[in-house]
Amino acid sequence: MVATLDHRIQAAIALCVYYYPKPSPTRYISKPLALPVVTNASEAAEQIAHIEVLVAKGDITIEDGDALIKNLHSFVAVYSGAGLEAIVNRVRDELQNETVSEFRPN
Repeated sequence: MVATLDHRIQAAIALCVYYYPKPSPTRYISKPLALPVVTNASEAAEQIAHIEVLVAKGDITIEDGDALIKNLHSFVAVYSGAGLEAIVNRVRDELQNETVSEFRPN
C-alpha cells in the first residue's frame, strides 16, 4: 500500500510535535532558597524533610514545596535506576568472564 500525499502530510504534521517539542516553561519558586546540590538519595531525603519543615512554618508555599519535593523524588528515581543498572552491568560482566566449566553440576 502506497501512502497518498494527503496521508504523508497528515503523518508529518502529527509527528512534528515529537521532532520539535516545545520547551517546558521555566518555573521559579516565590522565595529563593539556599539548598545544597544533592549527590545521593539520603541527601535528597534530608532535603525533602527540610522542605516539609519550611512549608509547615509557612516560609514557602505548599505549591513551591510540592514542586521542589517532586524534583527531588525524580532525582531519587533516576539515582536508584542508575545504581541498579550499574549492578546489573557488573553482574553481567562477571558472568561473561566466567568459564563454562565452573558451572558443571555436582
